Amino acid sequence: MNRDAAINDASEDRLGRKEFAKHVAGRIAAAGDGSSVVFGLAGAWGSGKSSVLNMVKETLDGAKTSDADDAVVWKVIQFTPWAADDITSLTAEFYAAIAAAMPSNPVGKRARALLTLAPIGVAVGKAAAKSLAEKYLGKGAVDDIADAAVDEIADKLDKFKVEQDPFVLRFKHISEAISRARQNILVIVDDVDRLHSDELLTVMKAVRLLGRFDGVHYLLSFDEETLLGVLSASSLANGNRVRARQYVEKIVQYPFVLPPLQTAYFESQMREALGEVADMYRIDPHQKDAAITDIIDSLPDEDVDTMTIRAIKRLATQTDILLTLAGQGELDFRDAALVTYLRTCYPQVYPKLAQWRDDLLGSSQRGDPVTPEKWQERISDALADRSQKWPEDPEKSARIYAFLKKLFPQLSGDENDNFAPRICDSDYFDRYLVFGIPVKDIPDSGVAEEFGLLLCGGEPKPPSVIVDNIGSGLILRKIRRRLGMAAQAKSAHAEHAAHFLAHRIPRTSLINDGWSPVLYALLARASHADSPGSTALERFVQAFGRPYTADILAYPTSVAGVDAGAINATSNAFRGEVLDICRRDLETDVLAADPQAETILDFTDYLDDELWEALRECAERMVRDGRVAPYQLAGRFIRVVIPEPGKISLHKPTGSFYLFKKLVPESDWHVEDIPESALTDPAPDDNSLANRIRIAAHRMKNPPKLILRR
Repeated sequence: MNRDAAINDASEDRLGRKEFAKHVAGRIAAAGDGSSVVFGLAGAWGSGKSSVLNMVKETLDGAKTSDADDAVVWKVIQFTPWAADDITSLTAEFYAAIAAAMPSNPVGKRARALLTLAPIGVAVGKAAAKSLAEKYLGKGAVDDIADAAVDEIADKLDKFKVEQDPFVLRFKHISEAISRARQNILVIVDDVDRLHSDELLTVMKAVRLLGRFDGVHYLLSFDEETLLGVLSASSLANGNRVRARQYVEKIVQYPFVLPPLQTAYFESQMREALGEVADMYRIDPHQKDAAITDIIDSLPDEDVDTMTIRAIKRLATQTDILLTLAGQGELDFRDAALVTYLRTCYPQVYPKLAQWRDDLLGSSQRGDPVTPEKWQERISDALADRSQKWPEDPEKSARIYAFLKKLFPQLSGDENDNFAPRICDSDYFDRYLVFGIPVKDIPDSGVAEEFGLLLCGGEPKPPSVIVDNIGSGLILRKIRRRLGMAAQAKSAHAEHAAHFLAHRIPRTSLINDGWSPVLYALLARASHADSPGSTALERFVQAFGRPYTADILAYPTSVAGVDAGAINATSNAFRGEVLDICRRDLETDVLAADPQAETILDFTDYLDDELWEALRECAERMVRDGRVAPYQLAGRFIRVVIPEPGKISLHKPTGSFYLFKKLVPESDWHVEDIPESALTDPAPDDNSLANRIRIAAHRMKNPPKLILRR
């Protein structure tokens, strides 16, 4: 949990600033009991100023100026201007802070008393003076400011009598009392730039004039640009930034500038902050380290040079929020951090991502891709604030474009070959913009849970994310991203999952939609437990048939941890069976004997070069022996689709006729030898071999598309 808290002491320093704090403390200590000095510590908001202030306090508080028993001791106190409700109270709080630093001995009490009453000397009017006196001396201590200060106040001050002196004389008395108290004081005022202009001017007046006591020094912490902005808006500068800077230089005599975060410390803080987020989401340690390295390397160097500790913690916090709202495992950790960085550092560009979606994902249908120059022009337009008439910054636009290329490899002409839920994937793009799961999306967690259940031998209960969306390409892509889960499944459970899905996936979806690699991976894992005479592949063929199985084996896929050796061994017999079926179809009219018989058209996606070569040798022998002519073999590659009864429709024979060229080269067709008897008009609703041969003859003789009319 990012609490944005400063460290308390040097033992907690992880930014190498301990020595810097020591040097600052040493320079302040050198001021000793001399004239009051105002030191400054300038640094951006969130850069770690408060932590340095705490280390300065740790070094200086209680330190002696020498080894002597009566050596002057340093006291470090914090002055918090925000505790005051108005300017008068702020002045009173200022003196009260110094008073609290005085020792408890009689001399210290005298100094404390004088400091406590000091605001009365500068209060505006009797009523204000009386209010302050009663605040620090007790309610009812004075009935009227003109009558107070002799007896009753003297009792409050341990019999020390205070006269109504002019403030200059009172200031002298306080200085002498502080000097006799032998106490050097450092007053730390943090974040003075966050005060309103009138409050800021009052603090500046206090440390430079009202509190300019010998031995009392001040350390002001501020962001210089913000401080100058506040002063420029005040009546002192009237919008003149140069005058505001001159005023700061007059007040702050010794300005220290917080050193920038070194690269090594920047990386260590990034790894720590983002590492905590990654651990919360149980990201693999190796993947976590690689992702954080990639995140660091993806950030523009110019931005890294000015990035503060607070900015790093904010990046981690906002990344955590995005991951929390989307849900465990629903976003890519690396992309979540980079998109968050874009959103927080370039809020003008982030909303444009939705508008640029198609071009970022490389899915635009508008023709030529957007050029780098056009991208930078778009980014410049997004960055420009027309109302402020800010000039364009080509370098910044180029940096952001280079950053976007880290998120969207398509901008570099590359493909997204990562199955992680990345923003460059159209299935996940919208999630990064809506901070969750879009309405028509499917949570990955539900898919992972049900797929995991299948791989444990179970079945999802309705309503089921997988079953209800089995026809969706989205559910298929999500399962393919999780095929690695199969490596941990028992063989029997992988076989169970393959059968469960196959019962719900039509054959047309295996290749057209891309389910084949999924079932192949499951069968490959199932084959690990094969024994002679009983294999997972054989049982699958028995359940779903050879053509269905062939369409799966036609698209083998490699999955880490799943050895395909077993299924390759058992598929050899299957290859022999398919080859025999195809040869038999070439040599005989198999459909005449059995209209449901398997033919070469059932295995065209499965046939590889080796099988095609074996079939070519068979065809060549048949033609050479005069048993068949090429056009008659071509008939095996035609299938007549008969329209539904009662419907008049134009249709064409289907099949894989173009593949016939793989069996018989076109140069060997000898179309001039096709007899006229083979060119009689084919019937539109006859799937007999004789009719299919007539269709093939027409196609070979007349290459233009043949359309049959009913």
